[in-house]
Amino acid sequence: MKDSHTNFTLVITVCTFLLTSQAYAFSVGGFSLGDSDDEGAGLDLTNIVDAVNNTKQAFSDISPEEERAIGRQSASIVLGVTPIVYNAALHEYVNKVGLWVAKHSEQPDLSWRFAVLDSDSINAYATPGGFIFITRGLLFRLKNEAQLAAVLAHEIVHVLQQHHVKALKKNARAGLVGNLATLAGGPKYQAASELMLSGIKELYARGLDRDDELEADHMGVVLMARAGYDPYELMAVLLILDSVNPEDSSIEQFLNTHPAPLQRMEHLDGLMRGKMDQYATQTRGEDRFIRTLTRAFTQDQ
Repeated sequence: MKDSHTNFTLVITVCTFLLTSQAYAFSVGGFSLGDSDDEGAGLDLTNIVDAVNNTKQAFSDISPEEERAIGRQSASIVLGVTPIVYNAALHEYVNKVGLWVAKHSEQPDLSWRFAVLDSDSINAYATPGGFIFITRGLLFRLKNEAQLAAVLAHEIVHVLQQHHVKALKKNARAGLVGNLATLAGGPKYQAASELMLSGIKELYARGLDRDDELEADHMGVVLMARAGYDPYELMAVLLILDSVNPEDSSIEQFLNTHPAPLQRMEHLDGLMRGKMDQYATQTRGEDRFIRTLTRAFTQDQ
């Protein structure tokens, strides 16, 4: 049981995650996050995904502020169920990797947030507006930094493609999207907020459509390659997930909300074979990953 000072500090950490943004100096394959030039984003990967430069689909009825409001609601639900790991160094590292990958996306200036959830479950989540979570259970099963980048890239694509917003619009609660303005206040705020929370909870319990998950894999490997990572490490992550006993309770929710890992691997294999080999020698970052997680594990003892 943590003492009151620790609990207070954890609350501050959560609030900081929700309300602020921080940039970190970081380098992968010689690129620096502090550079003004978007190095790596110019990689010609159109041979794997024809629509890579036309992926953003605008929704005229949803402003960035409204999308961010959905994200805050979603993040509050996630954090209300599972706390963040109390380890500043671990979060700094995960944010460095996440921000580096996001820098090579179509929305590098979005207020991206990355956090590790204190849960043994194997999962990762994204919410609209750039809130990204990975569980401790998944993080500590990964073998290198490129695999962490793969998980975060997949979730970043969910944000870029507005998969959760689209799902909310498609489901039985689609009308909530038109009421997003009330989330900022007004006489109907309470009712709209409760409806939105209910819709979000239902969405995360059910999961996104299969096509959304496959698209996040597809575009995720492109984003990884742009950021200087070996894109085949996403395949390695899927192998790790496939190796977990499906009857293990730690992976139950993941399997209930995602296509089977083998199905995802088969889909990626058809897209990547012979097209991404030139990027297979890019960074994996095993040493840095192991050092960071070893220190974090030691501090938590």
